[in-house]
Amino acid sequence: DTLKDLRWRHYFVLVAAHTAIRNTTSAKVVFVECGVCDGLTILYAVKASSDYDVDVKTYLYDSWGEMKDEHLLDSEKDSKGKYSYLDINTTMRNLKSIDDNNLVFNKGYIPDIFDKANNPENLNFLHIDLNSARPTIQALDYFWEDLVCGGVVLFDDYAYPGYESTKSAVDEWANSRLVSVIQLPTGQGLIIKDARR
Repeated sequence: DTLKDLRWRHYFVLVAAHTAIRNTTSAKVVFVECGVCDGLTILYAVKASSDYDVDVKTYLYDSWGEMKDEHLLDSEKDSKGKYSYLDINTTMRNLKSIDDNNLVFNKGYIPDIFDKANNPENLNFLHIDLNSARPTIQALDYFWEDLVCGGVVLFDDYAYPGYESTKSAVDEWANSRLVSVIQLPTGQGLIIKDARR
């Protein structure tokens, strides 16, 4: 039932991953996911690459722990303690069909993890599913300059009910950079980076 409920969200993950791959001029493609949970979403994204002659390296960032009060806006405080059940070992098992050499697990909270993580030099696809505004913007700020032209950012939490703070923060960030966010019918948001940005 959960997979059925998520089918359209996963469809747009596939579309975004295909777009990111098609827009690249290299046989080396880099995916980044901030907010990995059990690994299902990034599995869909990586599987999209099987239609192309490319090598995909994937960098994964998650606390694999509960949401902390200090990372949440006042409007998000009811999320404190959520996701405490997550376990990096479960995610690793779920992603066992992907070559270990092409997966980089970075465990910790954003933005602190960026200082000690194994980070990519550039990327083609960025998926952000952090369920809170502040780390969403911190991830955008950190990776935006290294996102290649034609690269794609997909937000899981953008126009979905209950995530109004994230939408406001992303819209403000995008407006300050003259970037357009495409609102998808699933509540996801999509940015395709062009050469001017």
